[in-house]
Order: sequence, then structure tokens, then C-alpha cells
Amino acid sequence: MWEKSAWQLLELGGPVMWALLAASVLALALILDRGLAFLFSYQRFQRLIEQLRPLIQANDLGGVEDLCSRRRPLNQMVLAYLSCRDLPSRIRRDILQREGTIQLGSLETRLRWLAMIGKLSPMVGLLGTVTGMVTAFHQVQQMGGQVQPADLAAGIWQALLTTVFGLVIAIPCLAVHHLFESRLERLAGQFAMLVSYLDQWFAERDQKLRFGNKKRRRGREQPTEIS
Repeated sequence: MWEKSAWQLLELGGPVMWALLAASVLALALILDRGLAFLFSYQRFQRLIEQLRPLIQANDLGGVEDLCSRRRPLNQMVLAYLSCRDLPSRIRRDILQREGTIQLGSLETRLRWLAMIGKLSPMVGLLGTVTGMVTAFHQVQQMGGQVQPADLAAGIWQALLTTVFGLVIAIPCLAVHHLFESRLERLAGQFAMLVSYLDQWFAERDQKLRFGNKKRRRGREQPTEIS
């Protein structure tokens, strides 16, 4: 069987093989599209944390904005935090949840299509196999049962081709889909950790500024000695 060309296998598998071929082309396009999207959105979380902390402690918000100038999901979350940091905590939390949903949604676009192809391809392949088996046994009936086992076997393996190709399409699609989903879950966790770090650093910064202002105020209030 495998000595035949791809074109011959497509013809032997029947019309369902062309539907599976179209699904495979679409799946490949989706994998490339989402793969590039995840690649260009990637950031090293720990490195960003190490760069942000000293800038916030030094109250260099301009430096923070420069650091997060490139459009990346984590950078966008930092900028969203800066834009609403003076708002009440409940409103700030809602804004950040909305920003996180937007960033995850942009990466999740068309992932459902990939999952759908992965789940439907085996079913389409099975449909081709069943219709092929029906055709093969109908031919046996028309021949009055006068058929050689080799002829029946040929019809069966040709019918099973669609199931094989359906699984060949489904397995990579589902594997890649789970890989992308795990990346989204990891990014969602990083969003939560990033917001927690920002809350902590800005609280420490504000406390430090209040302490410094109080110390300077006490210094001005001390009476000067009269010589």
C-alpha cells in the first residue's frame, strides 16, 4: 500500500479523502498562525520581574513605560496597571481582569478551530471507512457472492485509508492544541503573579515615600538653636 503515491492514495480513499486533505491544509495554516502569535508574544517572566523591581523602587515610572514599550502581553498588563494604580482597588482589579482577558483572547483566537479539526477528523475518516465498507459489501452482493478473498481485502483496506488519514490529522492537531492551551494557562498565572508583585512594590514604594516625607517634616519642625 505505502508504495503508492499520495495522489493514488487520495483517489483510492474516495471523496472523504479530499475533505480530510482540506482539513489538513487548514490545520497546518492554523498551527503556523498561532505558533507565530505565541512566538512573538513570548517574554521571559523572571527577567521582566528583575528589571521592573528596581525601577519601581526608584520611582522611575518613565523607565517602566520605556521598558514595557513593546507590545507583549505582560508589558500590556504592566501599562494597564500604571494607568489605573490610583483608582480604588476593586476598580483596578476589574480593569486588570479585563486587560488579561483581552490579552489571552487575542492569543486564543482560532484555537477552537484547531480543536474542532482534531476532534472531527477521526469521525470524518470513520465515515469514509463505513461508506467504503458498505460499497465493498454491496459489490459482493451484486456479484452473487462469487468473490475472491483478495478482492474483498482490497476493498476493506481502501476503506480503512480514511480512518488512518483522519487519525494522522487529529493527533498532531490535538497535541498542538494542548500545548497552546498550557501556554495560555501559564500566561494567566503569570498575569496574577505580576499584579501581585506590582501591588507589593508600589505599596513598599509608597510606604518609603511616606516615611521620607515624615522624616523631612520632623527635621523642619525642630527648633533652631539661638547662639
